[in-house]
Amino acid sequence: MIELLNINGTAISDIDYVEYLGTEFGDSEITNYNLWGKNAIAPRFVPIRRTQFQIAEVRFLIRGVPTQVEFEETITNLVMMLRSSSTPELNYNGFSFVGHCTDFKVNRIIKSQVAEITLTVEGFKCVIEKITNPTLGLHTYFEDVVIESPIKISFTLNSSGTITIEDDAVTFSGLQFGAHTWNGLTHTLDRGTNATSSAGMSSLIFPYARVGGTDITIGTGFSSVTITCYRRLL
Repeated sequence: MIELLNINGTAISDIDYVEYLGTEFGDSEITNYNLWGKNAIAPRFVPIRRTQFQIAEVRFLIRGVPTQVEFEETITNLVMMLRSSSTPELNYNGFSFVGHCTDFKVNRIIKSQVAEITLTVEGFKCVIEKITNPTLGLHTYFEDVVIESPIKISFTLNSSGTITIEDDAVTFSGLQFGAHTWNGLTHTLDRGTNATSSAGMSSLIFPYARVGGTDITIGTGFSSVTITCYRRLL
């Protein structure tokens, strides 16, 4: 049985008056790009490179709320746990689902303080893998990746530091304190971060894991680094 354990790190058992009912997952669409050669009798398929999002419909039951005000607040708080986060993270027993909450429906039972809520999340299944404080230099990580997958790198700078992913080298500077993220899941870089790359930032580069393993080089200048890969599943 697929059991939802927590939302954004908050255990379901810690959310008052809320009971998890189940999740229905849609299928991911896979786009194969094909090339026709001259006089070919069949197309030559290139490796799968584009796996689209899928839909998850997550259902909850709210009951046992003592007052009408608390009932409405419980509904609001549950919905906003997914709506207020740019990338809500649903952690199940065995895998996670990350994406964007695109819709919700509330079915209130007449003359009672009971409601069934369905939240629609558009995203993908994944296994979240973290590497904390990797050793300096070049190493190959995430060799179990079979679908290109986003990477998030959190770091703290002592001085300027360079991170290279395959052939993309990005140097960060100007941040002395606090945690900062170079986020390939949301395609964001913290405001105030100074970044230059070997490509001259002609296009903004974000980290992702390649199929079969990714070469990552961590340079000096960082007091801490955490690499998170959202290894995609179908």
